[in-house]
Amino acid sequence: MKKEIAIQAVKDALSNLNIQEEGGDNKGKWIKIYLDSVGLEEGNAWCAAWLKYRYVAASKTFGEKLSAGFLRLTGYTPDWHKYAVKNKIWIPAELGRINPKNILPGYAIFYYSREKGRIYHCGMVIRTSKDGIITIEGNTSPGHEIEANGDGVFMKRRLWSKLEPGSGFMKIY
Repeated sequence: MKKEIAIQAVKDALSNLNIQEEGGDNKGKWIKIYLDSVGLEEGNAWCAAWLKYRYVAASKTFGEKLSAGFLRLTGYTPDWHKYAVKNKIWIPAELGRINPKNILPGYAIFYYSREKGRIYHCGMVIRTSKDGIITIEGNTSPGHEIEANGDGVFMKRRLWSKLEPGSGFMKIY
């Protein structure tokens, strides 16, 4: 994916801030649009659907088509992790903590849960610092926790120290 697509995805993501579910858990006008992008119906978790929708929509701004592999990504966050590892575009969170300048705006962030034993939530990087990351995430809540089934699109501040081993980033460009 080209850098300008990822940067456009960030701009578009920021315009989604505070969009919230309507009419029930994982439901609403915008949630349906996001879930449609990965072939899922309302009621499903939508963080990865939101992420894919943002990248695909940004690519259309430039008349670009994303790779077939990227377009096959589903709404299941572990599939994104597998794709990133297979394509050698996975950056473990620890490497980001050591050198935050390697994690760029528009990269995808993925959160690992020891309890679930897998990647379980995702978002988009806005910026990094020596202390942490500013992200925008779908299907989360406005608090500081990593919420994988919230009710909207919110900006989050994540401390490097709070990312569990197994968390990481997808290099987008």
